[in-house]
Amino acid sequence: MKRFEERFDELAESLCIEAGKPIKDSKGEVTRLIDTFQIACDESVKAHGEMLNLEIGERTKGYRGWTKRVPIGPCSFISPFNFPLNLAAHKIAPAIAAGCPFVLKPASKTPIGALLIGEILAETDLPEGAFSILPCSRDGADLFTTDERLKFLSFTGSPDVGWKLKEKAGKKKVILELGGNAACVIDDVLLHLMENCPNYNQHKPILTKIADYIAEKRDGLTSTKTFKPDKEAANARVLAEAIRNQRL
Repeated sequence: MKRFEERFDELAESLCIEAGKPIKDSKGEVTRLIDTFQIACDESVKAHGEMLNLEIGERTKGYRGWTKRVPIGPCSFISPFNFPLNLAAHKIAPAIAAGCPFVLKPASKTPIGALLIGEILAETDLPEGAFSILPCSRDGADLFTTDERLKFLSFTGSPDVGWKLKEKAGKKKVILELGGNAACVIDDVLLHLMENCPNYNQHKPILTKIADYIAEKRDGLTSTKTFKPDKEAANARVLAEAIRNQRL
């Protein structure tokens, strides 16, 4: 965790610029990344087996059984654009704690955070081949799902994509984290809600109903082409799609 802490500002500013997050939120995500690795570190020494009493009758008197936790094997991870640091860490940190090598495909819109994580991990004593960070387009990522050498697939993203990946995953174990169910109430404080509701972008069907309302309010809004990640008070959300072709 030391190197993450030493590069805290760099990680936050890169997230701020690439994903368009307010610097306050970006710093919060870096903090969560560090917390996630700390939790995984703590749990890595607790993954013991379990002793079981098998005495179910006279014949099995004195019998005992025990379980042992072992790494599942090479893992495939696909992380989303909306929390490119923390949701990548949610996959990477447990894999390292469990002793599983992995390949990670970060979102094509926001790969820099995952690459920085990989850069930091490369400074550690992890063995060669323990991990790979492989940015690529969705069209070029089929092997993340179909390669039989990968024993586990973890995907975070849209339901449409997730279920299709599961269909193609074959015999490997699959964990899907698909969207969310956070409600967004529309009323007279619409702009405040849109600024703070974490899943407002999932409510596209209602956007046409509130377009006129937004148009009435837009004269009071300000915008700038100069992004200033040093401004703690900045709270303007820039869509990743709008900056995907202007990435540093």
